[in-house]
This record gives sequence, C-alpha cells and structure tokens, in this order.
Amino acid sequence: MTFCTVARAEGYTVLVSRHPNLVSVPGGPHTHRGGETREAAYLRSRIVEISAANADIVDTQAQTLQRDPAAYRGLVHATARVAHEVNHGVEVISGLSTHPGYPPRSRCSWTPGGRFGTSSTVISCRSLAAG
Repeated sequence: MTFCTVARAEGYTVLVSRHPNLVSVPGGPHTHRGGETREAAYLRSRIVEISAANADIVDTQAQTLQRDPAAYRGLVHATARVAHEVNHGVEVISGLSTHPGYPPRSRCSWTPGGRFGTSSTVISCRSLAAG
C-alpha cells in the first residue's frame, strides 16, 4: 500500500501489471498443480486480488492466449471479476501483442482507444479455420 500511497501523492496513476508466469517459478508457493493450467493457478494464487486492492489500473497480461479468443476473453473476464470483488473502482486492461512470435490461429483486428485513446478498444477475431 505504501507504493500506491506515495505514487498518488506525487500525482501518478498506479498501474499494476503481473504476468501469469509468476506461478511458473520452480519451488514458488503458487506453482500450478497437476492438471491445472497456468491461468487457473494464477487465478487461484490471489495475485490479481492483491494487485487490485490498492491499484487504479490492473493489467491482465493475456497476450499468450490472443490466438485463442475464447481463452483470452475467459482470462480477462475472470481477472476483471476478481479484481472488482476487492476494488470495485479498479480499471482492468489487457493488450494484444503485435508480434507474439508464434503462428496465427485467428485473424484479429482492433480499434485502439479506451483510457489511453479516444474510445473503447474493440477486438474482432475469427478463426482461420472458419475462413
């Protein structure tokens, strides 16, 4: 809480951005259990709730899922839900990578905006298998 208090006193907005790979640290207290996805372990770890408790903005780093729109949307919605349970005023954001480094599974286009632009961000994806 001290960081957030000092940052706001200096006129800054507090953005906390924690990556789901935090649960992949060998020997860490929140490593994923057998049969559990990294994302499920991340949500179980309460990292999102702790991050959101005193932040103005929480960034959900779901870029590795952007080729699977349903999985991407699922993680972003889940993190937004738990973040708002502890801080109803926190803003939850999530971005897309322009060069994720793995082969495409969907074609996505987006219109930038939201808090850092002129309007809401719109993401439109369709599976490559659908044509």
